[in-house]
Amino acid sequence: GEKENKMDQKDIEDVTENIDDLELEEDDLTIGDSDNDSDNDIIDITQQQPQKQKQEEGKEEVDEEEQQQQEEKPQLRPTRSAPKPPRPQGVIKPQRPPPPSNQQTTPTSSTTTSSSSSSSSSRRKRDNEDFSDVNSVLNTGGTDKLTRHLFAVYATHLPLRSSNLHDKMLRYMRREMQDIVKNDYSIVYFHHGLNSKNKPTFGWLRRAYSSFSRDYKKSLKSLYIVHATMFVRTIITMMKPFISRKFGKKIVFVRTLSELEEHIHLDQLYIPQNVKDHDETLRVRASKGAPATTTSSQSTKLFGVALNDVDDAFMDETTGVPLLICDAIAHLQKEGLCVEGIFRRAANAVTLRELKTRLNNGERLDFSALLDIHIPAVLIKMFLRELSVPLLTFAAYDEIISIATMSAPEQQEEKLARAKKAITNLPERHFQLCKTLCIFLNEVISHEEENKMSATNISIVIGPNMLWSRDFAASLGAMAQINAFTQFLLTNTSAIFETE
Repeated sequence: GEKENKMDQKDIEDVTENIDDLELEEDDLTIGDSDNDSDNDIIDITQQQPQKQKQEEGKEEVDEEEQQQQEEKPQLRPTRSAPKPPRPQGVIKPQRPPPPSNQQTTPTSSTTTSSSSSSSSSRRKRDNEDFSDVNSVLNTGGTDKLTRHLFAVYATHLPLRSSNLHDKMLRYMRREMQDIVKNDYSIVYFHHGLNSKNKPTFGWLRRAYSSFSRDYKKSLKSLYIVHATMFVRTIITMMKPFISRKFGKKIVFVRTLSELEEHIHLDQLYIPQNVKDHDETLRVRASKGAPATTTSSQSTKLFGVALNDVDDAFMDETTGVPLLICDAIAHLQKEGLCVEGIFRRAANAVTLRELKTRLNNGERLDFSALLDIHIPAVLIKMFLRELSVPLLTFAAYDEIISIATMSAPEQQEEKLARAKKAITNLPERHFQLCKTLCIFLNEVISHEEENKMSATNISIVIGPNMLWSRDFAASLGAMAQINAFTQFLLTNTSAIFETE
């Protein structure tokens, strides 16, 4: 018992000595407020070192005496162990791990199973939620003039405050946008129609902004606010402490629809009639006494005309494809196939406008001289989107939407045959350009591991630029069908175009 007691006492002294060493090292690392503080620290250290040496020498002598006494005394089994000395403050006694128990597995697994089944059931409930009472708030406008996906939000369709549907509307918006926010996109907010009955509270607006993840905010490139009032500007000013500076720079105030048309294809955007009437009122009011304005004319030999009307000087004689497309593809094949987010990321808007002017004036670009690898990809999308007749043509719109709805396994053979017929019946220039693009985009998809652009991702960014309706504004449902057909076209390129 005495031996055990002495060993414990020795362990306590060793631990205490280690603690003293740690405290000493802390003093070494402390930087004083003045030179005097530093000198005092040095003096304390030098004074402590001899004391420690003496303590260590004393302990060694005590240990030798104890060992001799133990050898002389007979080994007796004590009937009662002596009480252990109190443990110094600051020393934490190590805890032994609890013995293994065989009764822990079953309750834990059952709890995990019940929680996972509960979460999956709530997830299914959210996926099957009926949003018919709030789905008029959000719509899509295809793409803007920089080929970025476009969403439209209408204040006139906001639910009434008394209906308590604002949180449900927020869930609907996140669900509809979640597949798009991996790519660059823009939002148009039509403010006219907001009133005291449907106006959200400031607290709700703050919660709504916080509820959107970083992906939503990072991929948003422009937020166009149309017909803004002093209320909107005040709210944005009040929100400044809660929104990032980068997000604030993305906000663009637009006074009229004609001004909005500089950024967006209005023919593909649904605009409520009361918003149009309000815009006309503002236009008439602004035109009184205002001098007549003239718009600068711009050559549209390449961009903004029908593909069949593109001048032969802009076409490649061998392939029957515009030289812009040939040059852009050649550069991307050399430098851009492994670039992450190719065809998904936007390029500088000012640079794109300058290059577009040069191309319309007949200049042929040297893409190797441009620093941004995304420019040729964006110019391909811009050229497609600004065609007066889409690549897949207005005439084939209804047939393509019908083909896209064929999802049953037994319909796949018929679906492929109908898709092949629809593509084959395209005008010659449209067919050749479609074939060239599909073959090249499959090459992009083959590098999915490096560029993160799967067939699904490519179809989301290319589809809206290949087809749109002449008679109807873009909608989320139609956009999904167009993207689905584009993906089917890409995954069946060899069968449809009869290529290896």
